[in-house]
Order: sequence, then structure tokens, then C-alpha cells
Amino acid sequence: MKDDRIYLLGKTITWSLVWFALATIVGIVITRITQFKSLQDILFIEGLLLIFVGIFSSISADSISFFLNGGFRTYRNKINLLFSLGTFSLFVAGVISSAVTFIM
Repeated sequence: MKDDRIYLLGKTITWSLVWFALATIVGIVITRITQFKSLQDILFIEGLLLIFVGIFSSISADSISFFLNGGFRTYRNKINLLFSLGTFSLFVAGVISSAVTFIM
């Protein structure tokens, strides 16, 4: 049981570092080909984007729980929120990217 948790934590950290490296590479490319020359500002904006994408991709709802019936009345059943650890790495990468801009 504990080995599974450690494996998932390691997987999250690894993918977070991969996403951060990709964000840094994209930031360097943006500074080379556009008029924006501040890598710090670009990494901060990319960090915010990764945070929001990570939050929104980690949360999902059962699509059948929302439906229209006869007189256009909506019924709302119990919503199942699922938290995906794999996409949580996007959130962690965004936090890392935003934190690095304050260190730079």
C-alpha cells in the first residue's frame, strides 16, 4: 500500500518536472522568435496556464447526472468528482514554474 503511494508520488514529481522542462523550452522559443524577451514573465504566465489546465483537467463530473426532462426542468443528481493524480502533475508544474519566476 505504501509502495503504491510512493510510486504515485514519484510519478507525479517526474511528470511535473517533464512539464516544467517543456514549459521552459517553449518559453525560450517564445523569447527567441517574438518581441517578448523576458523569460521570467513568460514562465510566470505559462505557470498560471499550467495551474488552471491542471485544475480543470483533474476535475470531471458524470455527464449523465445533468439532463433535461419533459418541461425543460433540470434535475441534478449526485456529482462524482474524480481527482486524477496524473493530471495533478500539471498543477504542480505550474506551481514550480511560477515559483521559479520569484527566485530568478
